[in-house]
Amino acid sequence: MNVQPRVQAGKPGGGQFGSSGHAEGEIELGNEQSDAVPPERGPLHETSRGMFEVVNATSRVEPSADPAVTRTSIHPGGIPEVRAATGIAALRMERAEQEDHTEAALRLQADKGSKATVLITTRSGDVDAIEGTLRNLPDGMVLMKKGSSTRGYVLGRNGPTVLAVKPGYGGAPDLAARFDEHANAGPVLEPATFDDLPVDAGGPDRPNQIAAVYVYDHPGFGGGEDGRGTLFFATDRDPDAGPEGTGIVNGYTVVQPGSGLTSEHGSMYETDLRRWGGRVAGYRPGSHTFTDAMDFGDRASVYGDGDIEACWDAVKAASA
Repeated sequence: MNVQPRVQAGKPGGGQFGSSGHAEGEIELGNEQSDAVPPERGPLHETSRGMFEVVNATSRVEPSADPAVTRTSIHPGGIPEVRAATGIAALRMERAEQEDHTEAALRLQADKGSKATVLITTRSGDVDAIEGTLRNLPDGMVLMKKGSSTRGYVLGRNGPTVLAVKPGYGGAPDLAARFDEHANAGPVLEPATFDDLPVDAGGPDRPNQIAAVYVYDHPGFGGGEDGRGTLFFATDRDPDAGPEGTGIVNGYTVVQPGSGLTSEHGSMYETDLRRWGGRVAGYRPGSHTFTDAMDFGDRASVYGDGDIEACWDAVKAASA
């Protein structure tokens, strides 16, 4: 069996993949567990005037013993596996539809002060189609809410990410369908679990077989980094090496081109993988090797021309 050098147990290695990011705070009400959740929308509905929910990543209705009682869990920072799946879909859509084309379409409508439907996503993973009027401001662009001349959404570096735009009102169904195409192309994610991973046997070598794959939003280490769609190919775990008896997972991380991060081998705390993303549902252990993961990293690392889509597609193909 091929083996790879082992990172010292108990010390997350590979430099950037240690537990040093800045995760968003969360408040959770209700249960934390859920079934596998693809980034799919329910029936498109208007949550407020001119605002249509495509993906709700921040709340979930939980089962209740009393059918007359509804319990909802609230995650201001986003439900990790839903947020991570939405991140892949949004990134795939951005790369397919070209950011400069979307920017040009926005500016064309804003220059004319035109009505438009804009598809946006937030850091928490929510996706909405919003009808409003686009206007230019001295320091950016704003989407004024439908029917309001004083309230709107600032678009740009500090606002929500714009995925697509259509002239006029009524574009929400089309934009939602376009998002769904990209979402359905990605792997289905479930909450991150680890108990079935092979246990670290010690010694200098690591197994070459990939036991599970996780997708997460790498938090980065400073401004300007985009860690959406990050893959972690796990080989084994040390269940007691982390703080307070938590586990550490060994493997290889693959990041998208232009992320500002580097694909490399290392280890991650289970708590971080659970907080930042989810596990690929139905992934067949042994479908890839550590060497395959390294090859995926090389393939995705070319700035501008990196093929991260091939990595996502290969993981999806290896899933039930």
